[in-house]
Order: sequence, then C-alpha cells, then structure tokens
Amino acid sequence: MVIRILILLSLLAWPAPPAQTHVPLTALTWRNVGPAVTGTRIVELAVVERDPRTFYAATASSGVWKTTNAGTTWSPVFERAGRISIGGMAVAPSNPDILWVATGEPNMRNLRSTSPGHGIYRSDDAGLTWQHRGLRNSQHMGRVVVHPTNPDIVYASALGSMWGSNNDARGLWKTTDGGVTWRNVLSPGGRTGVVDIAMASGNANVLYAAAWHRERRDWSFINTGAGSGIYKSTDAGETWTRLAAGLPAGPMGRIGLSVCRSQPATVFAAVEGDAATRGVYRSTDAGVTWTRRAPISASSYYYGQIRCDPGDPQRVHVLQTEIATSSDGGATFRTELPGLGVHVDHHDLWTNPSNREHLILGNDGGVYQSYDAGRNWRHMSQMVTTQFYTVATDMREPFYYVYGGTQDNNSLGGPSATRNSDGIVNDDWYVTVGGDGFSVQVEPANPNVVYTESQYGGLVRFNPSTGERRRIVPQAPAGVTYRWNWNAPIHISPHDGTTVYFGSQFLHRSRNRGESWEAVSPDLTKQVAIDPANRISDYGTLRFIHESPRRAGVIAVATDDGLVQVTEDGGGTWRKIETFPGVPIGTQIVRVFFSAHDDKVMYVVPAGHEDDDFEPYLLRSADLGVTWRSVAGDLPQDSPVLSFVEDPSNPKLLFAGTYAGVFGSLDAGQTWRPVAASLPTVPVHDMVIHPRERDLVIGTHGRGIWILDSIRGLEALTAEAPSSSSVLVAARPGTQWTRFQRGRDAIGQTYFRAPNPEDGVYIDYRLFTGAGDGRLTIHNAAGELVRTLSVPADPGVILRRVVWDMRGEVVAGGGRGAGAGEAPGAGRGGGRGALVAPSTYQARLTVGGQTVTTTVEVRADPGR
Repeated sequence: MVIRILILLSLLAWPAPPAQTHVPLTALTWRNVGPAVTGTRIVELAVVERDPRTFYAATASSGVWKTTNAGTTWSPVFERAGRISIGGMAVAPSNPDILWVATGEPNMRNLRSTSPGHGIYRSDDAGLTWQHRGLRNSQHMGRVVVHPTNPDIVYASALGSMWGSNNDARGLWKTTDGGVTWRNVLSPGGRTGVVDIAMASGNANVLYAAAWHRERRDWSFINTGAGSGIYKSTDAGETWTRLAAGLPAGPMGRIGLSVCRSQPATVFAAVEGDAATRGVYRSTDAGVTWTRRAPISASSYYYGQIRCDPGDPQRVHVLQTEIATSSDGGATFRTELPGLGVHVDHHDLWTNPSNREHLILGNDGGVYQSYDAGRNWRHMSQMVTTQFYTVATDMREPFYYVYGGTQDNNSLGGPSATRNSDGIVNDDWYVTVGGDGFSVQVEPANPNVVYTESQYGGLVRFNPSTGERRRIVPQAPAGVTYRWNWNAPIHISPHDGTTVYFGSQFLHRSRNRGESWEAVSPDLTKQVAIDPANRISDYGTLRFIHESPRRAGVIAVATDDGLVQVTEDGGGTWRKIETFPGVPIGTQIVRVFFSAHDDKVMYVVPAGHEDDDFEPYLLRSADLGVTWRSVAGDLPQDSPVLSFVEDPSNPKLLFAGTYAGVFGSLDAGQTWRPVAASLPTVPVHDMVIHPRERDLVIGTHGRGIWILDSIRGLEALTAEAPSSSSVLVAARPGTQWTRFQRGRDAIGQTYFRAPNPEDGVYIDYRLFTGAGDGRLTIHNAAGELVRTLSVPADPGVILRRVVWDMRGEVVAGGGRGAGAGEAPGAGRGGGRGALVAPSTYQARLTVGGQTVTTTVEVRADPGR
C-alpha cells in the first residue's frame, strides 16, 4: 500500500511562528519562577548509546531537553519552533549529532492538555540549531525511526488531527534525502493514522507499523476501529502486509510495538480492544503468527508502550499507570518497577544494552534514572516543564505568592520572590490539593483563604499557614446530577471577598467562603443529550465565570458548548448569547470578561481548536453582548487564543495568551505584537495582572509560571502617542532588600534555582523616532548628580528598561565593603559605587537635545 506524495521543502533554520515575525513590544525579560519540583509528561527518551551520559527528553508541551552529564544539568534545546509539543524523536545511530523531532503529542490525554504540532524538524549539530523538514499538516505524530547507517533515511508516523474525521497527512512517511522530500508509504485511510514503528535489529528492511483509528471530541471518544492493526514491510517500507494470524479480528485501539534486539524474530505488541481481546501479544516468527500472552494492556489511548529488554527476549515491560514486567515472555506479569518515590503514568523506559542495570524512565512526573535495575531512582528536578492550566496571585507582603493548577501534578503555590540570595527554590513550593490541579483563587484581603480544586469539581478551601484543607463541593439535591468540567471555574466576587462562585451546569454562589451554597441559575448550557457510553468526561458545563468589577451582580458565564450567559440582577434573570460574528456556532467559550473601564464593555474568547479550527478568536462588545466585533487583529492565524486580560489602568492595553506565547496590543486589539522575545513558544493557558506590583503573571502549559516584572511602562503608552518625543516612566521603586544565604552555595549543580527580580529602580523609556543613544542621569533632591547610565537606542522595540542598582558612581580604589545587608552609603568597591540613602530622586533622560524627567524612589527594607 503505497501513496506517492512528494513534499518539497525549503530549509529554514528555526522557522518562527507566523506572527512572531513582528518585533516585540518591549525589550523586557520574562522571569521564570519555576517550579521544577514536579515534571511533565515525557513522551520519549533518546539516548546516545556510545555515550549514555548524553540523552534527550521529549515532552508533551515543553519542547526537548538535553543533558550531557547523565542528568546533572539540563538545557532546553527545542523551545522556539512554531509548536513545541513533541510526538517522537530519534538520534541517528550512525551520527549522534543528527536529531529528528516530530511535533504533536500522540497521547490523547484530554482535549485541554494535548497539543498539536507543526511537522518534523532536524538538527545536524546535536540540537544547537534546527531546520523544519516538512509534514506541517500532520498535527499529531508518533514514532520516528532512523536508518542504522544512513541518517537521511527516516520513517515518521503521523496520526493527523485528533479532533477531525479526516486528514490526508495521516500515515507512515518516508524520506531518503534527509527530509527534502517525503512519501506516504502506508495510508490506512479515514480516521486511521500510524502511531508506532519498529525496525528489526540487523535488517533495516524489516519494519512493523501500528495503525490507530481514533477521534476525540468534547462529547465523544472513538478509541477503537476497524482501521487499527499491525502492518509489516520487508522491503524498507515500499510495500506492506497487514498481519492477522492470532491478532484480534474485531476493532482494536492503540497498539504499541517492540522488536527484541537480541532476537529480532520475537516481536511484542500491547493491543487495546475489548475485554476479550486486549492484552500483550507475542510473535516468535517475525509477525507471521501471534499469541495472546496475557490480558494486560497498555491502558488504551494514554500509554500504548511496550519494551523488550535488549539482552533478554523473555523480559518485557508494559508501561502504564504502573510498569508491568514479565520475565517469562509475557505469560505472567508483576508490578516491580519503579517502586516508591516515583511518579505514576509511564511513557518510556530505556535499558542500557551495555549495562542492563542502568535504566532511564520517562513519565508524567519527568525523568528518572537508576543504576541498580530500578531498586533506587533519582529524579531529575532541574527542568521547569510543569503544565499549568491556571494561575492566580495573592496580596501578601513583601512578596506575593503565585498559585496554579497543573496537569497530573497537583495544584501548587510558591513565592514570586524571596529574601534568599539563591532566589526561588523547589522547597519554596507547596501542594494546595492533589490530583490534576485546576482553578485557584485567593481571597484578596486574606491570603490564608485559598480556593483550589482537582479535576471535575473537587473544590477545597486551603489554608497555607496551617495546611488545613476543607472540601466544600456543592451537594446536588435529590434527582439532580451536577456536571463538572475537567477544569470547573471558580470566581471570587470583586465586591465581597467572602462571596465565591463555582460552576457546574449551574452557577453556584456561597456568601460564607463555601460553607453553604445556593444555585443562582437554571442550567445555563444547551442541555444537549450525549451518549454516556461514548464519552469519558462531562459535557454541557460552565468553563468560566466573571463578575463585573464595576457593578455588583452583573455576572457572565461561558460554557463548553458555545454559550455566554449574562445576568444583571445577581442571577434572577439570564440572557443567552450564542452567536459571535466569524465564529462557528457551538465553538467552546473559554473566557468572558467585563471591562474595568466601562460598564457595557465585554470581551469573549472562543477557542475552536477542539473542533479542528485553529483561528484566533477574540471579540469585544460595547453593549453588554448585544453586538460583537473581532479584536483579534493580526494575531497568528494558526494559534488559538487561550487566555486574555485587559489592563486595569489602560483600556487600550490588551494581552492575549496563545499557542505561541503572549501578545500585546496598544490599540485595543487592532494590532498585536509579542510582548517580549524571551518566552518560549509555549501554550499560555492563563494570565493575571497583579494589582499592586503591576506584574503580568502567566501560567504556561509546559514551562511553568513566568512573570514580566512591572508593566507600568506599557501601561503609560498608547499607540497614538507622538513619535517625536521620548517617554520616561518610573516603573517600580527600588527596595534595598536584606538578602540571606540558605547555605546551599556548595551543593553542586543539581539544585534548582529561579531568579528573584533584579534589585534596583526600574526605569522604562521609549526614545523618539530616529533618536540615537541617550543618557540617563540620577539626581538627588538638591539637584546633584548621583549616577550616569547609558541608554541604548533600539528602533524596533517600543519600550526598553534600565535598572538603576541604587548606587552612586563608581569610586576608584574603594574597599571591599560590607557585603549583603550593608548600610546605605557603605562603600562596596570592586567596581560598584556606594548604596544611596533611601529617598526620592529625579531621573533625567537626555537624547537628541531633548530632556524628559520622572521621579524615582529608593526604599529601605521594610523588615529592618
């Protein structure tokens, strides 16, 4: 079965996502605060066998990470492609500098967490640079297999769309020229793609492929079908035969394959099907016949992985929630790996063929390594790969805390900054509730009241000071069953901090922090009947809740079946909105907001990617939802909007979180640009602006929580501001913090540290068009010069920042000084001037004959 489709490619190093050809709005730098205490789904591990200290971890939505020292340190090497969700990767056996990465995760974890890709990439320098090599429309990919002696011969499995019924990119693709052209050599057709490939050791012409018939929607789930099956080729993929003898005759689901390295005629398959057919199958005659060895399966769509030990064809591992291991060729299985202290949900296991006690494991908690056959494991807790669904902040002093719910790794809380000179470390984070974590909200006036939840509405009130957790889920009356979204929405009233809203298909309200509840709405969804036997999650649920910050009792909710419902009387009556211009009917609504500036302005974010629609949708209404217009402007056309926030002090400043990062608009949505260039192209599922610090805080689904420290400079700008004059903004006062050392400065490189905000006074500026470099001077109350700082010009970036370190000019020959915690004015020497006294100062920006000024402030540590 051969379909000859040639794809010609242009070879581009790091092709950017479409809208990131725009110059960023700012030269500010995103600050990643972690955490690394938990990892993320590891899709595949790729080890350089000639030097197993070097290996790569491919992740569900965090890109590819590399270590060259057996996991002591890690670096992200694939983080700026158009999409960084990974389906499979491989190191060329004949040249370990050549890597292949197929994007788009194959595991159908759920609709919110599984991200599509942009095709396949190649690196010829061990991950330093990358070239896109085609298959852009494949969306979700599985295994990549590279020829053992010719790195230009590559096989890649493509599943196609997870949400659509047909996709011509599905199948098994082959290139013989390093990815310049590809041929679809196995195309099962319809909803069926190829998820796994295995090559026989010693004979590169013998290949096995697993086809998988699947589709996932909000309201249905197809995991098995007649198209699923195992195919074999003996002529390097030119022709294929479907294998049948001994395999299930009826519909099958996902299939994982493993050819035993020491005995290539022995092939194992983990087959999903009904109770009578699912299990582990083995062939000892190179696939001619098969025997069902055990009823165990690889837990359907989420795992589908089986591994034969490279030195013992009788030893086989089935990767699932736990690892099932057989030492008798699959006849019996037991759970012996990985033992205590290791996360569940396993996706890859590598056994060193030269030292079979050396194991590397990838699961939903990250990467683990063992040198004693799995009796003890070391977790690689230096990679920030956490998949956040939500983000929230509290108002504690002096440093606020950030919170968020994560995929399969709890809901978490941790500081935005610390007094520790090491910065933020893993020990600073804590769990608010276990399981899959979701919405978190913190009472503004009381940081010890944290609402946090696990999947499907597992709402808990948590006290971070005492650790107390109290389950406060509304109880349904007799005859009523509540439907909870995977990520059920929570919202605290901006008018009364003790009033909290929670959403099922109804809007629930508590006026006493969840001690009791009342339903303040009818069923607000479309109430569409769906087949309960053909779904795995609730449908017809609330996705988001927002009460107007200007008018109490004016509330809007968004639903997963495409509605916005608005009440102006606290739930007494509701008005349904179901059509939005340019948006297909029924598209899920993931966000709805009221403006902080105008009683009648609303924003809505429909997200159609779960219907195979990747357009960015963002709409604004000026009449409380009666009419709408798009404000998506020039956002990337294949990158759905996932989150949104309107700046509370500048109505024209908007931020949108997309599949490709964060974009900002200074003109109310007419035009958009990346906010800052330092963020990976990771999905941004949630964002908030801290009301006191004016930080933009984002929760990424794959790279943890990031903070853009102080956006006051952006808040002061508008698109209409004249370009003939410079702008100077005091973005943040400087505080002379007393830092301390936790005594971890000599514990090696395995300890994770995230940076504190840079100490100093933040001064943002925009130079007028055509200006050259400028000069920034700091003066005391008497007008005396305290410090001179250079101000470089950048014609493309709108806003830049200089951080004054609260010191005077460098004094030649100064002494060593007092070090951390020194008194203001103490000499530091060593190339730095003395700390100035806490006071107010004047900053003067001079460029091209123009001078603009602003007042800046230096504060003492409030804890002194």
